[in-house]
Parts: sequence; structure tokens; C-alpha cells
Amino acid sequence: MSQMELKTPTAIIGSPTKSMMTVETYIEYLKKLDGIAELRSPSGQFLGRLESKPYSFYSIINVQGFYGNSTSSTSIRNSSSQYGGLKGIYSPFNPNCPNPPFISCSGQPLMVVTRNPKILTFGLNSITPDFLLAFYEILGKSKPQEVSRKLLALSRTRVTAIDVQHTVVVPGNIKEECLTLSR
Repeated sequence: MSQMELKTPTAIIGSPTKSMMTVETYIEYLKKLDGIAELRSPSGQFLGRLESKPYSFYSIINVQGFYGNSTSSTSIRNSSSQYGGLKGIYSPFNPNCPNPPFISCSGQPLMVVTRNPKILTFGLNSITPDFLLAFYEILGKSKPQEVSRKLLALSRTRVTAIDVQHTVVVPGNIKEECLTLSR
């Protein structure tokens, strides 16, 4: 197989540009990242895998695991760590964080995870940690036909800004068929 024929996970899932990202493309993109993408801090610290399996050791949604619980030093859910809370230096929840974590696949940065509306993403899309965690929790705990209903309910909470840089939000009047996820 030649170098041109090699299929890396990044080549398979692609890397969408900001102009083509909509709510539907975010949902489809996050589905493709399920189980293969990682959350990393700018310092290189592994912060867990984007995975809808709630009991997977590396999953960011495993609240009993090392990367999804609220007491682990490498969990974005730990409000006292440098990777979590409103004051963490690398926390996606810190609205002033200059160095938030990012989603990567095969070492390639794909998306910045942040609530900071002023962050420079250097061409990468951004997503709020709230939407990211909620997406994988819903995907992991729901039957495929229930996912669209739960995402629709989540969209009505107004905390689901996906791309704070470009204010792409899930509107309250989005049609349920737009949120259908199949596994």
C-alpha cells in the first residue's frame, strides 16, 4: 500500500472547516470521533478519550474512572484542578482560559474545547465542554431513537453553544429529525 492509500483516523473522519460546521455536522462529527479521539491539554497531558461507553476506563464520561470523575487531577470535571473549574489554567470551563484543552486524533488537533469567547483557535473549530460532555453522556446512555429527543431537550437549555467563536448554537426551534443519531 502506498503512502497515499494509507487511511488514518483523521483521514477517515476528516477535518471540517469553520464555514461548513452546523449543528448537524457537529453531531455527525462527534459521532465519528466516538472512541478514537482524545482530549489533551496544551501541555500534552492526556485528559481522556471521547467515548460514549460510560464504563470505559479512558472515557471522559466515566464518573468512576480516572478521566471522568470530579476528584481526579487529570479530569476536566475536577473544579479544583488546573484542567477543570472556573479558574483552572487549562480548564475549558474557565471563561478567560488562554490555553484550553483540544480534541485530537492521531496527534492531529481537531477542535478546541472552551467557554472562552475570545480565544484564538488558529482555524480550528471550538466546542463548549458542556455540549461535549452532554453529547457523549446522551449517546452512551440512550437507545438510538431516544438520542434525538434528549438532544432536542438539551438544545432548549441555552447552555449548548457549540462554537463560541462563531456563535453557532442549538436553537430552541430545531426540528427533531435534524438531531437523529443512528449507531
